[in-house]
Amino acid sequence: MKKLVFLSILALMLISPVCLASNFTIGVTKSSQYLAGRTGVIDLTITNNGPKDIFSISILGTPSGWLTSEYSGIELDKNETKKINIYVTPPKDASPKLYEYFITVRSTNTNEKIEKQLILNIQQNASIIISDVSLNCTSCIDNVKISGFVENSGTVDFSNVDLKLSLEDQETTIPIGELLVKTKKYFENVFLLDNYRPGSYNIKLEVLSNNKLVYNDVKQFNIQTIKNIAYSNKSSKTIFGKFVTLKAINKGNDIDTAVFESSLDKSWYVFYAGPKGEVTNNKISWKTDIDAGETIEIKYSEIYWPTYIIIISAVLIGLFLYLTFTSLAIRKSIAGRNIVEKDKSMSVSITVKNRIREMTNVVVKDFIPKEFEILGKFETIKPILRKTSNGIELTWKLGRLKSYEQRILHYKIKPKKLIKKMNLPSATVTAKYFNKTIIKKSNRVAVYSKKNIPSTLAVEISE
Repeated sequence: MKKLVFLSILALMLISPVCLASNFTIGVTKSSQYLAGRTGVIDLTITNNGPKDIFSISILGTPSGWLTSEYSGIELDKNETKKINIYVTPPKDASPKLYEYFITVRSTNTNEKIEKQLILNIQQNASIIISDVSLNCTSCIDNVKISGFVENSGTVDFSNVDLKLSLEDQETTIPIGELLVKTKKYFENVFLLDNYRPGSYNIKLEVLSNNKLVYNDVKQFNIQTIKNIAYSNKSSKTIFGKFVTLKAINKGNDIDTAVFESSLDKSWYVFYAGPKGEVTNNKISWKTDIDAGETIEIKYSEIYWPTYIIIISAVLIGLFLYLTFTSLAIRKSIAGRNIVEKDKSMSVSITVKNRIREMTNVVVKDFIPKEFEILGKFETIKPILRKTSNGIELTWKLGRLKSYEQRILHYKIKPKKLIKKMNLPSATVTAKYFNKTIIKKSNRVAVYSKKNIPSTLAVEISE
């Protein structure tokens, strides 16, 4: 019995080291230092001592994005060894110092893990760097603020240091001045984005010492698309119609489509005058592209056409009446002074003038009161005389009177007795124009004896 217990203990001692031995091993090979802004490599070697297995790889450390594995997991057969690249990518502005990381490899079959500590020596490739650069937004709208530090990571002091920032056509220079070893100075600047289109943009950073470039970097951001179209509608209504102005202003930052819509009056007395649009029921609409900051207006009118017909008709009627009543003119006058003297003749003139197109059947009539007698000598056309109890009627049949033609008729009279004062009758003219008879009267002429001469001789104008 004692011999059996002894053999059991001996067998357990021989088996235990095999059970406690790891199913896989790892090895890590790294460089003595890594330069900021450049890509380095760490060699990770995994050897599988057990059956076929899948191994996961994870990396912990700060900053987290500086180390990335070639594979997140790898499958190995029994006794197989593979090398995996771990890429080291410190940024240009990384501060020169030691950084701690942990690489962990875990077996899927046994959940066993092996962890390795890494101390990375990051060194700067430049004497001056821009560190801790940040933007207040990555998808910006109105402005973008950039801030950070200009840092002396070298071994000598620098003087006359300037930081130049530029975004498209915007540029600003921030004086840093003297920058001693292992010191840094804060900066910030705001760029306005009022007239920028949506898209990706770069802010360029340049450090100059005594006007010589010693460091540069780029920070990227995006401008998001803003759609904002403001609409307004202005209309006025009169007896002539409705007059509408639609306005659109693109207050966004990119080209957009403006959609105008307005009500449309389809009454029988309304005539639409304006740009062609899409009509649906009692609505009319237009679509057009509108650029950022652009203003577009659409104007149209709803004409109440009966109003215009009435006005045009009234104007034509008025014009016709005006021409009718002013087309034919007749004027009566006496040559010399309007003084009546016994046994002295007076010369009377009648002027007829046509102010429009040709007239026909033109007849002029005048009347001589019985207080006067007519002398038989006529300087122009001789009239037809007809005696009445009140005097003598004179008739001239002129026939046609051409457009703007003027005719002057003469006759002479002599008083039969002394006359103190008298108004000679008006002469009349009758004519045909477009089958319409036109009759016009002349003015009346006053005559006086010498003793009754007024201070001002008046001539009566007929209506």
